[in-house]
Amino acid sequence: MFRQDKGRAAQGQGPQATGLAVEELRLLEAAVSKGDWETVKRIASSTRHEAVGLRGVAAAAEKKRWDVLGVAARSARVETVRVLARLEAVDAFMQAGKWDSVLEIGCYGTDAVAAYAVEKVAGKNEWESVRYVGIYGGGKGALRAVELLGKAGKWDLLCEVACNADDCGVAMHAVDVAAEAGRWMDVLRIGSGAKRPVACHVADVIAEANKGRQWKKPAE
Repeated sequence: MFRQDKGRAAQGQGPQATGLAVEELRLLEAAVSKGDWETVKRIASSTRHEAVGLRGVAAAAEKKRWDVLGVAARSARVETVRVLARLEAVDAFMQAGKWDSVLEIGCYGTDAVAAYAVEKVAGKNEWESVRYVGIYGGGKGALRAVELLGKAGKWDLLCEVACNADDCGVAMHAVDVAAEAGRWMDVLRIGSGAKRPVACHVADVIAEANKGRQWKKPAE
C-alpha cells in the first residue's frame, strides 16, 4: 500500500497536498534542488502532511541520502512516512550489504516492514539470517521467517527457531508449519527441547492429529 503512494509522493501529490502543505512542499523542493539535506531532513520528519513527508523520503531515496531516511524512519510524525522510509532503508541496506541493519529492521521494525525485510533476506538465500529474525524477532516478521524456512525445507533451522524463539507464539507457529508438512519427527524434536508452553502445544497438535485413529492392542 505504501509503495503504491510512492509515485504520487515523487510528484508532490497526495491527500493532504493542500493549504500549508503547498508551502512546505515548495520549501522542500527548493532544499532538494540546492542539496540542502538538513532542511529536507527537518521538513520530512516534522511535517504533519503525508504528501510532504512522502516526497521528502522519495527524494532522499533517489539521491541515496540514507541519513535523511534514517531520521524519517525513526522520528517522522506521520506513520506512512516512517513506514515508507523504513522500506526504502531496507532496500538501501540490502544494496550496501549491511546485513546487520536489515536484520535489525526485521526484528524490531513494524509488522509490515519486518515482514518485508525477511522476504528480502530470504530472496538472497540468507537462511541463517532468516533464522535469526525468527529467534529474536516478533510479530509478522518472525512469523514470516518461520513460514519461509518451512517453504524452503530448512527444517533444522525451523526447529532451532521453535526451541529458542523469544516469542512463544512464533515457536508454536513453527510447530504448526512442521505438522502441516507432515514433519512429525521434527514436531517431536521441538517438543523435547522447547519451552514448556511450546511443548504443551506440541502435545495438543499430536493429540489432534491422532483423533479418530484406531490403535491396535499390543500383543500379549
